[in-house]
Amino acid sequence: MASIRLRKEKWQVQVRRQGSPDVSKSFIKKSDATAWARQMEVAADRHDLPIDPRVLKKTTVADIIRRYRDTVTPSKRGQENEKIILNALLRQNFTKLTLSEITPKEFSQYRDQRYKQVKSTTIRRELSLLQHTFRLAKDEWGLNSP
Repeated sequence: MASIRLRKEKWQVQVRRQGSPDVSKSFIKKSDATAWARQMEVAADRHDLPIDPRVLKKTTVADIIRRYRDTVTPSKRGQENEKIILNALLRQNFTKLTLSEITPKEFSQYRDQRYKQVKSTTIRRELSLLQHTFRLAKDEWGLNSP
């Protein structure tokens, strides 16, 4: 919800949404303030506002993998195999990192390490599952990793 108020001859807009940092800006015209407020509210509804960094520092990769395993996987036809893959991923070191710490480098290292053990199709399947987990975390759970 946006709040618009007059402060020292300027209109200040503040948009607050849970899980996102407060966004504020000042305008000379009230019409500009109202239009910007609407724009920011739409962005917040689409989860386009940046997420609060404190949430990213608290949430680990393992947290979102567990949530995916417990909420999404049970509704799938191949749930047994997917749970095995997700449980194996949870044993990897990169899952202990928070969403603010994780970088593409960790996934590259994991991929390179797995190339020595399994075929490329297996790696593609695992990384695709991870990609879907992160996409769901961003789009539906409101967690945007950097």
